[in-house]
Amino acid sequence: MKRIVFILLSIFIATSAFAQAPRSKGRERLEAAKAAFINQKLNLTSDEAEQFWPVFNNYQRESELLIKQRAIAKKSGEAYDVELDFKSKMLDLQRRYSQQFYKVLPRSKAIQVFKAERDFRQNLIKELGERHSKGMAVRD
Repeated sequence: MKRIVFILLSIFIATSAFAQAPRSKGRERLEAAKAAFINQKLNLTSDEAEQFWPVFNNYQRESELLIKQRAIAKKSGEAYDVELDFKSKMLDLQRRYSQQFYKVLPRSKAIQVFKAERDFRQNLIKELGERHSKGMAVRD
């Protein structure tokens, strides 16, 4: 029971920063699933989660901003330069935030943050692919 309350509290903390901007229900569910996945992967205590989620939410906002800037810049026609610049900025962002994660999490958990985020993305892509395949099979 404590675990369920803790997970729900972590999801609330993680998604509360996103409540400022209008989001679709699907986006909210996705963010909640991501928070639960990362929380489970890192096995965060309640104290760790309380310190971690505000830092992670800031990282997410900055990361999303970079992605939006890349999309806008790609429309200018300089895709190669834009992509290199994006990768460089994203790497700088991750370096900066990895230092912040070390301040709020034990090192063993801090080094897993970006891997947990990648794992979530890979699982999501796999699940969407499976759903798409099932949908195609039904139509055939």
